[in-house]
Amino acid sequence: MAQQSATAHHYFALTVPGLEQAAWLEIRQRLPAAQFEKSLFAKNEHGVVIFRYAGPAADLLALRTVEDLFLVVTWLPKLTRTWGDLREVQQRLTKSGDLGRGLNLLGRFRRRGPGSYQVVARKYGEHQYSRKDWTKMVTQAVDAVYAPMPAVRQNPEVLVGAFAYGSEALVGVRLAPGNLSLARLPSRPGSVAAAMVWLTEPDPADTFLDLVSAGDLVLRERLAVGECAALWAADGLVPRPGSHKLGRTVVTYRWRDGRLPLADASVAKVASFLPPNPDLCQTALTELARLLRPGGRAALFTHEFEATKSMMRQFDQLQIQGGYSLLVGERWARIYSVIRRS
Repeated sequence: MAQQSATAHHYFALTVPGLEQAAWLEIRQRLPAAQFEKSLFAKNEHGVVIFRYAGPAADLLALRTVEDLFLVVTWLPKLTRTWGDLREVQQRLTKSGDLGRGLNLLGRFRRRGPGSYQVVARKYGEHQYSRKDWTKMVTQAVDAVYAPMPAVRQNPEVLVGAFAYGSEALVGVRLAPGNLSLARLPSRPGSVAAAMVWLTEPDPADTFLDLVSAGDLVLRERLAVGECAALWAADGLVPRPGSHKLGRTVVTYRWRDGRLPLADASVAKVASFLPPNPDLCQTALTELARLLRPGGRAALFTHEFEATKSMMRQFDQLQIQGGYSLLVGERWARIYSVIRRS
């Protein structure tokens, strides 16, 4: 990680709704100097993690549990929900210089001057003003600060995100250029798998297993975290498109007669997308109970969360420590955080 600078700036990360805590786990591990400020939740759309960080903004681009990253321009935690909010936010963006400072910081990070821009505005909750009013106010503020910048509908060089979450306003500039998609998250396929990996509390000494291995996402995300004593895939429980392309890093074991050729209590961490078929799910959980060592951790994704929870109750050695409900596309799912009792 690059050397810390003297000034800490506020950032906010957008996540799959429900994965705010998992995203913060990654942020605090990858960026130990980061300071948590707050998390927010826009129901059925996205989660938000607000934090401070004094290092280079480029460090944040390594984060894999998040969908998007913004440098905070203006943060107002106490909106009145009246027309006066628009005047106050606009004044902060223009006369107080918040937007100009934010765009200058973004320009230094990207090492280029301002170009085309787009305003993406969202409003959640009841307010006297409409989303159209909110968008118009922010657009006028951008025009006032950087009049030469042309507004575009696609592929902007600068994207200004303006969010009103009930009584809280958050305006920022996106760190990366390009479009912002808030529909049917995750927009980045690996973000859910990355969240699962971080919920296992990864350690370089781990023996790590994907019990189901319906694809390579989980294994790739564990590799992205860093060193691992052993990385194991399990093949044959469910159909899997293609083959693992991770080279000799991964050792693949094949399911036979409902078991894997691994010793009891030989696995430290497990992260898997459980199969929807109840019989196959039962088989996977039975092996989890056998293979996970005392104190070992697992993160299990399922759309059939109530049925899966009932199945896990059959195994006294498995304890559910938490459940993270998340919306993936149009379907709710849950990631269960599980520990093997000693």
